Amino acid sequence: MFIYWLFFLTFSLFSVNPIKFEKNTINILRFFFLFILSIFIGLRFEVGGDWDIYLNDFNNNIKFFDFFSFSYVRDFGYEFISYIFYNLRFGIYGVNLSIAVLFVYSLHKFAINLDNENYSLIFLVSLPYLIVVVSMGYTRQAAALSFILLSICSFQHKKNYSYVIYLLLAILFHKSSVVMIPIIFISQIKYTIKNFIILLFLSYIAFLTIYPEITRISSGYFSNSSKYVSQGVYFRIVLNLFSGLLFILFYRFLKHNNYFDRLIFITIFINFLMIFLINAYSTFVDRLMIYFTFIQLMIFSRMYLIYPKLKIIFNLFVIIIYFIVFYLWLNFANHSFLWIPYKNILIEVFK
Repeated sequence: MFIYWLFFLTFSLFSVNPIKFEKNTINILRFFFLFILSIFIGLRFEVGGDWDIYLNDFNNNIKFFDFFSFSYVRDFGYEFISYIFYNLRFGIYGVNLSIAVLFVYSLHKFAINLDNENYSLIFLVSLPYLIVVVSMGYTRQAAALSFILLSICSFQHKKNYSYVIYLLLAILFHKSSVVMIPIIFISQIKYTIKNFIILLFLSYIAFLTIYPEITRISSGYFSNSSKYVSQGVYFRIVLNLFSGLLFILFYRFLKHNNYFDRLIFITIFINFLMIFLINAYSTFVDRLMIYFTFIQLMIFSRMYLIYPKLKIIFNLFVIIIYFIVFYLWLNFANHSFLWIPYKNILIEVFK
């Protein structure tokens, strides 16, 4: 458990540190930090809620993958990457490390685009759920989330083609990411023929990828006898709605631009609607919460803009919130024992 708190402490210190480093020093520190974080996530050993499932799938099923016949396909992008590393004999660690690098890079890119002044705080907000739970537990969705974050970055800079490509890649790594297609497109509010054609194209691709899995998805998430139950979803939706409430109350301080603001408002509204589904379909809602958590990064990292002179105080407020969240999860969550103790294949090799 020590290693998790070490990351939390590091992010916290840099979030309240008033010392200004030179640009070159900042770049070196960030590169070193991103490298360590990638190793921490990607070379984990027997850590994460779905470790055994992913390992069994890699050892026993990936060999049946065929690029052309689609003989074994659930999430094409993930399985294609797995097939490559399976044949290169890098094992599950090659897959995990490659996706960890993608995830860390996307979070870095998102943080840079979002608020360079609060770079470390964005990672701190991400740590309890997105970094520890998602990237170290749900590898497919971590990859999909990575492309969603990159898509949002492209969306911010109005790079239409790149954000469409990122959305498509997200769908190929996890089907649940289709939920972001209408959200991002509606946020544009530009009903042109071009955008309509792009939306139809992405919707068609989404349908092709989801259709073969409809029976499994329905029985797993929507049937009365569903085996999937998620208790943590209540905490995650509360954090989303709380950050959304802050955004509404302090909109004139926290606003970004018209596109981003619409994206946030739509996401807040969808989170509110999810309250009515949460009791019956907790895990379905929880899987979608992964993609909606970006609003916490966008809002909490800019809280200091309410009164910039008290930036350290606002950041401390956010740090305390996520300290409580992380402490409760590590000590009381039903499945947190699957992340404890943390083990890394590099450590295991040199034991």
